[in-house]
Amino acid sequence: MDSTRSLGMEHLCKDKAAERYNTGVQKVDVTGFEQFQGSYELKGYTSRKESFVCSFDSDGQFLHLSMR
Repeated sequence: MDSTRSLGMEHLCKDKAAERYNTGVQKVDVTGFEQFQGSYELKGYTSRKESFVCSFDSDGQFLHLSMR
């Protein structure tokens, strides 16, 4: 995974979380990046301490946002 692709995934994850939690992108932090055999997960939280996980496939395509 190159840094450009992982940075793009981070930005997309922040955008999706900001939309879901009705907040600004600047109030969303991505704190973890995990790679599995066929996917990636980015974990984070909002300024209101709402946790989420963004899932991506092996090509870096967004799959879904899960609230945790």
